[in-house]
Amino acid sequence: MTREEKFKKAQEARKRASSERRGFGPSIVPDFQYLVLKQDKVSIFRLVGNSLETREIPSDCLRVERSLIKADDDSWFTCIWDQDPNWPLRVIMRKLAKYTWNKEKKQREYENEGDALLTRFKTNNELDNPYSSGMFPDKFVLINAIDRMDSWCKDNKHTKLMAWNETEKEGKTFHTAGVKNGFYNHIFDLKCNECNKHFEDVDFVVKKFSKNKRPDQNTNYLVYWHENKTVIETMEKQDKEQYFNKIVIGDLTEEEKNYVRYDLENIPFISKTTPAGVILSKLGKFIKDVDTKYGTNVYSQFVELKEKELEEQQNSKNEEDKETFVSASVENVEQEEVEQDLPTEVERPVEHTKVKVKEPKLTLTQEACTLWPGLVEIKDNPKELSLIKSIDIDNQEIQYNCSENDLEDCPDCGMRLHPESMICPGCAAHFS
Repeated sequence: MTREEKFKKAQEARKRASSERRGFGPSIVPDFQYLVLKQDKVSIFRLVGNSLETREIPSDCLRVERSLIKADDDSWFTCIWDQDPNWPLRVIMRKLAKYTWNKEKKQREYENEGDALLTRFKTNNELDNPYSSGMFPDKFVLINAIDRMDSWCKDNKHTKLMAWNETEKEGKTFHTAGVKNGFYNHIFDLKCNECNKHFEDVDFVVKKFSKNKRPDQNTNYLVYWHENKTVIETMEKQDKEQYFNKIVIGDLTEEEKNYVRYDLENIPFISKTTPAGVILSKLGKFIKDVDTKYGTNVYSQFVELKEKELEEQQNSKNEEDKETFVSASVENVEQEEVEQDLPTEVERPVEHTKVKVKEPKLTLTQEACTLWPGLVEIKDNPKELSLIKSIDIDNQEIQYNCSENDLEDCPDCGMRLHPESMICPGCAAHFS
């Protein structure tokens, strides 16, 4: 095996171990087939499942809040907001971005206007980007749908996941899962009332516009159904496409009702709340600055939340191990019943030779453990400590006993790590 192959295999194993540890495994994160609302294109689809207010099962539509946030190190990460109003990042938003509504100007007037911390929260420090929503979360609704523009759903007996848009970067395609909350409200409150039907009982024809092709500055999309025949026929002539014959009128067929639907809950980077350890590693300095200036204790709240999450993960792992043990025991009993006439063998435990690891001289202070929560787990691990050369609290840097060119990124939080690290100081991720 070459060095390149060895490194690639190690990277894949590390990411796989991290995914499985956090419940991000392939059995939980589907390889979504997206139905994208592309700009200046027509989409025809049937939304399926219960509404937000009547959802009963994991595949029913789900509202989530997401932000694209610029971290302390100028990297970017997607943050999924917890719905708990007392979630620490919401505490920061209420304190830092407190505002009153000016009815005449029809705009927010912030109590802390001019504060650099507020400016960063509002804009991600992208002052030249008028469309930046900063750290404020956007509301999306995740929802399954049957695409009428192609035969994928019919061929695979499966729904697609609605996506607001898609972007290309470095040869990869990224999707914004779900539709904007306002679009969902438009469908349910306006169009469903117009049709006098639930969205699962009618196909919708949607055209979403780019900025330069909007009919007017307030119209970002238009939504029709089969009774808007004249308008749809006009669109057909303009686009030289056949749309009307793709529309299915009437109830879902029994086959369509039985299509497999995506479960929408607890999907990392889409609907699962971003772990506290990731937020601490990405926004730790910003949060501390807010605490210092406004007298909040958000950083310590996130530390407590992180410890709770790690405990829950460990309990979950223990339960899985317990279930595996019970399952194996049952299999052994069944095997014994089949082979009860055969002589049994007692398997003796294998004695492993203990390898002595030289105790490192590095001492971890409470301040360091607060700044890098993962150090709490590392401090009792001599082998992990031996990889760390020094810790610079003032500059918030951890230096390792290797060249900087050899450092690797933590797949969970992006922190730079020694290539032999098994525990990330930033987010406490474990690697095998």
